[in-house]
Amino acid sequence: MNLPAKKGTWNYEESRKYVIYKDEKAIATANLHFAINPDRTMLQRLTLRPPLVDRMDVETIYGLLVVERQKNNGVTISQDGVQLGKVTPFFTFKPKYLEYIGQYEVTLWAGIYVLIEYMMHEDDMIFV
Repeated sequence: MNLPAKKGTWNYEESRKYVIYKDEKAIATANLHFAINPDRTMLQRLTLRPPLVDRMDVETIYGLLVVERQKNNGVTISQDGVQLGKVTPFFTFKPKYLEYIGQYEVTLWAGIYVLIEYMMHEDDMIFV
């Protein structure tokens, strides 16, 4: 695996980005932010496991949306400190739901949900 040095930073401008396009025009760009501990190093529970993504900033045509992972592996979506939506916890045997206020078009929310799926599975490892 290509992991930075233990004291290296994971959160930088050129980190992994995801882009949503509509009619060949970018309408949202997501930047992932990895969990770090107080020593400002990556937070990982297992030696071979990459750090978790704990926040994603999504720059949209409507402004900046902040997507944050919760302790129960649910997700909240906020803008300017106001919660606009949430996703029920991942990694359970229950269905996942995206609950949101109808402030933006439903296709944007569908795209945000796909970005959240990517965010929650960014640290998955596939053993061959």
